[in-house]
Amino acid sequence: MQYKRSIDTIADSATYFDKEIHIDERFREREKGPDGNNHGMFRMRWENHNFHEEGGESLAMVQERNIAALTDILIENQNKSVDTSILIGTHGTALSTILNYYDREYNCDSFLRIIDWMPYIIQLDFDGENLVRKQEHFHIKKEFKGKAWADKPKEESMIGKVVTVTVDRPLGYYHLKHKDMYYPINYGYVEGIMAPDGEEQDAYILGIDVPVDAFRGKIIAVVHRNDDVEDKWVVCPDSMTYSEEEIRKQIDFQEKYFDSYIRME
Repeated sequence: MQYKRSIDTIADSATYFDKEIHIDERFREREKGPDGNNHGMFRMRWENHNFHEEGGESLAMVQERNIAALTDILIENQNKSVDTSILIGTHGTALSTILNYYDREYNCDSFLRIIDWMPYIIQLDFDGENLVRKQEHFHIKKEFKGKAWADKPKEESMIGKVVTVTVDRPLGYYHLKHKDMYYPINYGYVEGIMAPDGEEQDAYILGIDVPVDAFRGKIIAVVHRNDDVEDKWVVCPDSMTYSEEEIRKQIDFQEKYFDSYIRME
């Protein structure tokens, strides 16, 4: 399912109020290139909104499409006879560009303040297309395990652990932006474990030859990226084993774009 994490965040509210969830891909998170998510790059992008790494989006690009989507919603609802409440589920960088559009003092420090708040609920009140009030309501601060932000457990301690991976890019999936990137394996994230990019820990799934929504298995390796802020876990059925060469062949569809190496012990 596309945008699964954002959808999951608001799904209970949609069910409770018996509302349909509409997808507007303009609210998607920033597209990133190699080495695009680290503290230094965060600062550079917020100091120059037109700056971006190769293959990634600048904050100006992200802001343009997010504000266009939000403006369409405001125009569509501004002439209704009663006040309308709209719930939008999105990601940290995307939301931050919206907040910066209406408040130019919203900066990199403001973004870093909320990067590991999941969920983070903020109310924006509009009169027509004009923002008249904003109010923070709620957040949960996840334990951050990023190597640049907090003490990170040794990756060796994770190898052999059993985890559940929620699959948001199943086998056969094509990347939304990079249309030539085909996923020959299932790929997803481990809920509740935060990675340095502010999202939940990503994982490759080996040994499952059909698309799945979720998978529970053991971590057999950690993929370290020298040119990116995050690592990837490699998960497979408990009864299976893979060599480093076999792992590399299966994950090369994505790792070929990064300077990475595999740790298995």
